[in-house]
Amino acid sequence: ELCAADARPTVVLRRLGIVVGGTGISPALQLLREVADPKGAFGASCQAWLLYSSRTSLDVLMLDELRAVELASGGRISVKHTLTDPCEAVGGSDPWEAVPQQQHFRGRHGHFASFFDPFAPKTGPLRTGPGEEAEFRGQVDSQMLQASLPAPGPGTRVVLCGPQGLLDSVRGKLATLGFGGSDLVELGSGHKAEASEGPRSTAGALRSLAATTTTTAGALTSFVATSAQGPPEVRPAGGLGSFADRVRAAQSMT
Repeated sequence: ELCAADARPTVVLRRLGIVVGGTGISPALQLLREVADPKGAFGASCQAWLLYSSRTSLDVLMLDELRAVELASGGRISVKHTLTDPCEAVGGSDPWEAVPQQQHFRGRHGHFASFFDPFAPKTGPLRTGPGEEAEFRGQVDSQMLQASLPAPGPGTRVVLCGPQGLLDSVRGKLATLGFGGSDLVELGSGHKAEASEGPRSTAGALRSLAATTTTTAGALTSFVATSAQGPPEVRPAGGLGSFADRVRAAQSMT
């Protein structure tokens, strides 16, 4: 059982919205894989909706993996993209023109694409037509969120992961759509909900999500209970792999 300090009203997590930007897709993919797995941490009935913001179609990371997990979910996962660079507007220029000449200095130009090391998804380029996977253009706005995420309500949570500017912007827009603070979980952000809390780590945010939800197998509750003495170790190179491992270990004990 959870200790008194962690006790909160619990609901069954049925609908999971995820909004990410840039490398925030890495932990999001781990969550989607748990949703896609009928025996995963969120149970066989949980659904997920992902909205992924990238500068250009060339900057989308893990496209093959996202398509694979969406296909494997049997319709329980929806993945949508928005592209923010003006070159991606209808009738815009070649997206390669948005990548500056310093593209060989990684991390200096805000793009992941490189002329010197181009990446071609095995499942084909990002589909950018109307009604397709990348139908949206521009910064994440309220209209995109309303079209891409589940409506607020019992059993619904939204996870945010990405640059701080994205988190700050999306948090406010979600509030206008009816999502309360307890409905949101931020991964790896520096946002301080209260001065005493300090920055929320990925592990801490996941514990918060787990503490307010239960699943069919009760795996997330077990995860929180077995981690009550302190946050689990999260290694940057491992992403959320350690979280998934702990959830599976908790499942084996239930």
